[in-house]
Order: sequence, then structure tokens, then C-alpha cells
Amino acid sequence: MPDTLLNRQAAERTAADITVDIAYGRFDPTLAKYLALSEPESETPSTVQLFEQFMQTCQQEGTSGQAMTSRYQPLLSNLKRFDQNIESVNTARAFIDVLRARQSPRIANQSLGTLKAFGRWAVEQEVMTLNPFEAIKPLKGANTTRRDSFTLEEVHKLMEAIAEHEASCYYYNYCVVLFSLGLRISEAIGLRWKHVDLDRGIVTISESLSRSEDGRSAGYARQRKTTKTGSIRSLPISSGLLKIFKARWTPKSKPDDLVFPSPTGKPIDDRSFRQRIWKRACERAGIRYLPPYCTGHTFITHGLERQNWTYAQAAKMAGHKNTRMVIDVYSHMIDTPELPDFDL
Repeated sequence: MPDTLLNRQAAERTAADITVDIAYGRFDPTLAKYLALSEPESETPSTVQLFEQFMQTCQQEGTSGQAMTSRYQPLLSNLKRFDQNIESVNTARAFIDVLRARQSPRIANQSLGTLKAFGRWAVEQEVMTLNPFEAIKPLKGANTTRRDSFTLEEVHKLMEAIAEHEASCYYYNYCVVLFSLGLRISEAIGLRWKHVDLDRGIVTISESLSRSEDGRSAGYARQRKTTKTGSIRSLPISSGLLKIFKARWTPKSKPDDLVFPSPTGKPIDDRSFRQRIWKRACERAGIRYLPPYCTGHTFITHGLERQNWTYAQAAKMAGHKNTRMVIDVYSHMIDTPELPDFDL
């Protein structure tokens, strides 16, 4: 019997029946009873059922809970709403058209990639004879990334609005560090005193305090992880930042204490901060709203534009192992060079 999804399910049912029969003393030593039971059902599972099996396989193989919640569950919901079995390229294209009408181009391409992986898995399990998604091409230009950043004037207006408001002034130093060191939100939230060297003026970024696997952002649910890129980087602290860190440190500060806890002493809830503090500060400042993670883009953008960083320097400050990501995202900032004049 080939090792396929349907055959494996049939074998599992037979094994369960044998276990029960042994327990109740009715085991058939000739196995004739179980041979009939081990035949797989002829009915082919629906596309929804197959995708649910695919999700289980992905989870068993290490796909994170957050990915299951943010990518796979929405696809499953869309498959249920589509309410058709996808067995041909035409039906697959019809489903992709539905997704593209509901999703941004980037997310639609991401969904297509997941569905192609699902199709390959189904073919391997011999529950599909062909992958109906394989021939469908992604949308062109959808993955071109150009990230927004604050202008210098916007930074000053925003920080002034944060400093002058009673509800947001507590987070002023936290926001200064976001802009000044270009930390990812989870890195800043998780920064501990043992990683701040006040004598040498260096901050070491080696970990993050990220959202939970299922996407929860509350302080109690956050999890310690390595940095997003898996790298460790040391960042120099300016004299202004050093004053901020020294003012926050007290003799009671322990190495594992958070540098920037919430007002209740817990890790900052980034969703709550974005909605209640950051978004309202942008409104008071009279500037366009950009989410907090754009502080990192602002840091790199101004480093390249105003400080004349090389791509290698920018990659190092952001914790990237090479310059590819920086070039892909920020190459639009390069001025078109003057063409050589051959005086012909």
C-alpha cells in the first residue's frame, strides 16, 4: 500500500480498531476483519478538507502559530467561501481571481505561493494528479518594496507632540531610541539593561521580545526570540542618547530588567501603543500617519541621504548579513549618475 494521505488515514483507523479489539478480547488473529477495514475510502476529500490536512502537516513541520493565523487561516476561510473543489487550472484561476479582488497584490502573490506549495503537497500525497496552481504566474511589480519614512521636519513635529502631551510623554525616550538607533519594535520593547554598556557607550542588539505565536501583542504574551535577521549587532550611543540611558538607570536596575517597560512595569503592547499614543500624536502634530516601524526606515533613509552611509554600513546598522535587502528597498534613493561625455 503506497504511503499516501488516504492510505495513511485508512491505516490509522484500522490500527485504532485493532487496539480496541485487543482491549475487549475480540481480536481476529486471521486479520481478515482488518484487511477490509484498511481499504481507503474511494471518496476524494474536498479541497477544504485537503487544505486542512496540509495545514496540519505544515504545523507539524514547524510552521509558526503566527503564520498559521495570519496566512493559512485566511486562505482556508476563502476556500470555504469559494465553495468549489479546485481540481483544474481553470477553477484554480477563478479562485486566484477572487483572492486578487480581495487582497493587495503583495498578499495575493503570497497566497499564490502558499497554494502552489499546497498543490505540490497534494500531488505528493496522490490525492491530486496535477498541481492546478503551478502554471499561474504572480502579479508583476507587486513585490517591489519602497518603504515610507518620516522627513526631518515630521520627526521634530512628532517628537514635540509626544513630549507635550500628558498621555504620551512617558514614551518620549522610547521613541527617541526608535528613531536614533533604528531598532525594530520588538527589539526596543525587549531591550534589557545587560545589553546597555553605559561605560563604553554601546548597545548590543541580540534578541527581541516578539508577539506570541498566535499574534497576541500584550506584554504577558510576548516571547523572547533572536533578532529578526538572527544577527547580533553593536550600536554606538550618541552623547544625547547616553544621557537618556543614564537618566533611566537606577541602582535598583537589574541586568534582566527592561529599559523601556510600560507604565505598569510590563512589556509595551505595540498594538495599544500604536493606536493610543502614536496615531494620536501624528494627528496632533498635523503630519501624515506612518506606523511606528517606519522609524527604522527613517533611520536608514536619513543615514544614506544625510550621513552618506554606504550600503554596507546601512546593512550593518540594520543587522542584515549582506547588502541585498538594503539595495532592494532603498535603491530608489540613488541619484541617476551623469553619463560620460566622449566628445564625439
